[in-house]
Amino acid sequence: MSALHYFDCHASYGPRPNLHPHERWSLAQLLDDLDGAGIGQALVTHAQALLSDPLAANRRLLRETRRLRRRLAPAWVVYPPAADEFPAPAELVRMLRG
Repeated sequence: MSALHYFDCHASYGPRPNLHPHERWSLAQLLDDLDGAGIGQALVTHAQALLSDPLAANRRLLRETRRLRRRLAPAWVVYPPAADEFPAPAELVRMLRG
């Protein structure tokens, strides 16, 4: 029988306002926490995507996790185009595929 493989489906990292001085938020700390919990892979978002410029934070997520794709699956935070923070759906799909 093979060992179980755990996948965290809701991981996030990145600075947020009002962090406690001992709160763990960096990418390195996330990886350490996953290792400590025996979790092999994770779907991950960048905390800044919910707090500031979501497109910039999504691009940062892709850059920062590029070398970790076997371990981390980056997930964009996406808003409806009505708020004018994101492009029309066809353009957004093109960006996501890129």
